[in-house]
Amino acid sequence: MKKRIFTRKELYDRILDVSKRQSKCLDKEDFPAFDDLINIRQGMLDKLVALVNQPNFNEPDYPELRKEMRELHAQNIARYEELQEDVKDKLRGERQKKNIGGKYANAYGGYGYQEGGMFFDKRHSQ
Repeated sequence: MKKRIFTRKELYDRILDVSKRQSKCLDKEDFPAFDDLINIRQGMLDKLVALVNQPNFNEPDYPELRKEMRELHAQNIARYEELQEDVKDKLRGERQKKNIGGKYANAYGGYGYQEGGMFFDKRHSQ
């Protein structure tokens, strides 16, 4: 099977499309899909680098498209980091709630452990 050769503009468009899809994943807070799209985006960037590094490469550059890609990617990364911090804060709060309950537990198990026993008064026995 023959590999398809992309032009610079096609790769830019595809990378921009992946970045837009990443933005939608962040809106839904779908982190696994976002991570999968990061791998796809990196593969396209690798193809772009290989294309540009060819000795007979002379396609025009698209600075406005590159700028849009970079800005959208930077926004996605910033939003991703904010959402991760929110998740970390929620998890930290849940852990603290869990630990607070353990502070009142008795060392012998349970919250209301009571020792049982009997008392024999041998002094007044008949």
